[in-house]
Amino acid sequence: MSDSGAEVVPGGKSESESFPDAASTFSGPLDVLEHLQTGDVAAAHRLVRAELESAGPEDSALFQWRRWAAICAFWEGDFARVEELGSDGGLEGELLRGAIHALRGEEPEADEAYERALELALATQDPVLETSTRALRAQFMAGFDPERSLNDSLLAQELARSTNQHWWVAFARFTEAVALDSSGRFAEAGAAYEEAILSIPTALERAACELHFAEFSARAGGKTRAIALLNHVIPVFEHANAKYWLTRSLLARASVERDRGGRWLRQARAVAGDDQAYARLFVPANGLSITIGLTSSAVMGDDPISFLTRHAELALYALVMVSPAGISADEFAEWLWPDSTLERARPRLRTLLWQLRNGLGSEAWRVQRSRGMVGIELNGVNVEYSSDPAESMLMFTNFGLDQPSFFGPDN
Repeated sequence: MSDSGAEVVPGGKSESESFPDAASTFSGPLDVLEHLQTGDVAAAHRLVRAELESAGPEDSALFQWRRWAAICAFWEGDFARVEELGSDGGLEGELLRGAIHALRGEEPEADEAYERALELALATQDPVLETSTRALRAQFMAGFDPERSLNDSLLAQELARSTNQHWWVAFARFTEAVALDSSGRFAEAGAAYEEAILSIPTALERAACELHFAEFSARAGGKTRAIALLNHVIPVFEHANAKYWLTRSLLARASVERDRGGRWLRQARAVAGDDQAYARLFVPANGLSITIGLTSSAVMGDDPISFLTRHAELALYALVMVSPAGISADEFAEWLWPDSTLERARPRLRTLLWQLRNGLGSEAWRVQRSRGMVGIELNGVNVEYSSDPAESMLMFTNFGLDQPSFFGPDN
């Protein structure tokens, strides 16, 4: 399977003539293949379900249709269903398991599945299977072992070129970009992403490459390019009902459009499934930690977060301490500037929220303002509170602010 779940078979034979470059990649029912290649996973899955319903328990094609159902479920982000359908010990089952464990952040389990997959692929002495296995391991394991992923992707390209697997040459170039990106070789990664996007002919894999490039661009400060890429991939994933990749795309959009992050976050929440792979998307990549107490602090990874004003920093701590539903924007503004009229405090609050988002950087989307309320999304954030609530209040009173009346009873 590729990132979209496309199946690989010995010998590189295919029933599909729609994508000549993918001829060594896909094997299966023509209608299902064409739907997957154009990004219509729902249509492919409908066909597969119909075949599964009509197949008897002794039907020789039952196993094939179960594999295709697992492939469709993978794209749809129903990972529990994939595990149920892809429970065989074959190559495709191991590749599916490896991908899902990697998306969940379960490195040992993912590594074990990919090792078994590579053993099975090498045992066949079929270069197509080795190519696909190395390319897929390169993509999904790059965050854990970028050096091995880079070696896998380069070897996959070499094998693909030597056996005229044009589709896998392009896809392995994408996985090389992911490995280079994870290795910190950013200039090379950017060039590889651009080349792969131009070379991959199939809709879903190309969209996956564009999503990675958008995330890369956002981290590099290329907001305009990131938004343009996301504007393209979000409709592709919506059409495909590719919930995991759509959730990831919406969160990427939230990270680059800080002033509208809440909107994209709400959409991501509505799409996300109930699986650790989805929960992991909402966890800060670098680790965001906030300590509330006599000496409060906010840290991203190993670096303390600096805010433009002390007001903005205190606003962060106050939002962390307030109830999950948030606080009235007007009430918050009145507390922050008790000597100002509400008419003057409101624009100050807008400026302060900008300062707060600016300090949080890629996590700016966590600060939300909607329907007259202000709040912060804390899922995946490590928050530590002082054992003495009175200590937490001192940072506000020492700055000249009243003890907030809007905190919940546990603060």
